[in-house]
Amino acid sequence: MLILSDVYDNAMRKIVFYVGIVEDDFGLRDTLDSFFSLRDDFKVLFSAGKLSGLLESKIVSKLDYLILDEHLEDGSGSAMMGKLMKLNPDVKIIFISGDENQQLMMSVLKAGAASFIYKPFSLHDIANSFVGIIENGTFLKPAVITRLLEIIAHDGSTKEGSWVQKLTAKEKLVAGYIADGKTYKEIARLLNVSVHGVNHHTKNIYAKLGVSSRHQLVNKIGQRAHIS
Repeated sequence: MLILSDVYDNAMRKIVFYVGIVEDDFGLRDTLDSFFSLRDDFKVLFSAGKLSGLLESKIVSKLDYLILDEHLEDGSGSAMMGKLMKLNPDVKIIFISGDENQQLMMSVLKAGAASFIYKPFSLHDIANSFVGIIENGTFLKPAVITRLLEIIAHDGSTKEGSWVQKLTAKEKLVAGYIADGKTYKEIARLLNVSVHGVNHHTKNIYAKLGVSSRHQLVNKIGQRAHIS
């Protein structure tokens, strides 16, 4: 099992990271608080159901990570993204939402969010987000990547839309799983195909997207999402 602190050590970064949590669901917020309290590599500096207290303090400038919900007691998280990024351009925002809204996903990624996670999610998803952000600068689950690829593909007027349109439905699924860090064997089991078939799809994906590694695949998709 991948330990977050191992990633930090390998990256030669500081061991303690400061986290903020803005989530109006008390139960979920308490679960996240408890998760981080059990770790030596994280310290929660702010945890609340609304943004006003955070924006009015100097805490936001100290945060390394911010878990931000869309629907809050005093407004929407997406509407405050710009102000948050202005106060702390280096904060990595993990945006969470139960809204099946592709426009919301695109808007927060364009605004600078490092990750977008649909509710409901597991603590494993949160841990994977931090690992992905440390290793690649961003983290998107397969379901999010698949939706993002569909959005890009629909914009056939752009260069990005053109190359994504070349991907088949199966290749989009494989691309999502590859970006999630799954092995060929795991992908083969999930899609009920052979490992040879996964390898074939992967070669096609890399050729069509002009990449040669998992890291480049994640970056290419993530960079397109952040284009204004």
